[in-house]
Amino acid sequence: MDARNATGESPVWLASEQALYWTDIPAAKLHKFTPATGEHCMWSTPEMLACIAPHAAGGFVAGMESGVFHLTLLGDGDADGGTQCQPLASVQHSASNMRFNDGRCDRQGRFLAGTMVMNMALCQRAGVLYSYQNNSGLHVLVDDLVVPNGLAF
Repeated sequence: MDARNATGESPVWLASEQALYWTDIPAAKLHKFTPATGEHCMWSTPEMLACIAPHAAGGFVAGMESGVFHLTLLGDGDADGGTQCQPLASVQHSASNMRFNDGRCDRQGRFLAGTMVMNMALCQRAGVLYSYQNNSGLHVLVDDLVVPNGLAF
């Protein structure tokens, strides 16, 4: 299968569905691939979708351009379904033209995600690694970053 993503990121395997989910950041899409059937589905989001993690209430917690959202998938994704996006925490970027980049949940259930300036050639140290948990807003963990990437626990 060739999903033809511009920037495919944030792979998440859901064992309960035996399916792989991931984002295509500039296309503002969430993808799902089920290896057993070969089915490929996708859903559009209103902003660039950078990173996802399963949400305890179903759907996903997601880092997008303007903050952290709870995504609920609409439809079955066969005809490019949409999403319901509920804001969880907005972000006040330290520079213009920024978005979230990489993110993951840790063992404690915190969503850790970093922001970056979209034009990486600027090498602007405006990125921040945030923590989000239980509607408590965003908490700065580390700042002065260029591109926070490769989160793994």
